[in-house]
This record gives sequence, C-alpha cells and structure tokens, in this order.
Amino acid sequence: MGLDSISLTPGMSNNLINLQHTAQLTAQIQERLATGKKVNLSLDNPVEFFTSQNMLDQTTDLTSLSIC
Repeated sequence: MGLDSISLTPGMSNNLINLQHTAQLTAQIQERLATGKKVNLSLDNPVEFFTSQNMLDQTTDLTSLSIC
C-alpha cells in the first residue's frame, strides 16, 4: 500500500494539521527552555533578536573593560 493510496476525510486532515502545528509549538518551547532565550532566530522576531544581541555585545564589551 503506497502513500498515494491514503485518503483522509476533511476532519482527519484538519486534525493532522492541528497536530503538526502543536508539534511545531512544542519544539519551539523546548528550544526556548533549553537555551533560555525567548527568541533564538532573527526570523522568529527580528526586533527582539537584534535588541538582545546588541545587549549581549554591550555586556561583553563592559565585562572586558572591567577586567582590564
């Protein structure tokens, strides 16, 4: 039985789409928990990503100045 012989009812198709969306959200939340970052990619939210990156860069600069 090949994949092209599988047919889904509209309800089953809708459930499958919802499950795929839930899986994507779960993966995104797991990544946030693992990294501690709210936004991991500039594609997720460019403004927050680059603001965060700028703050991290400033922190690194200030840390290097305070060590010297």
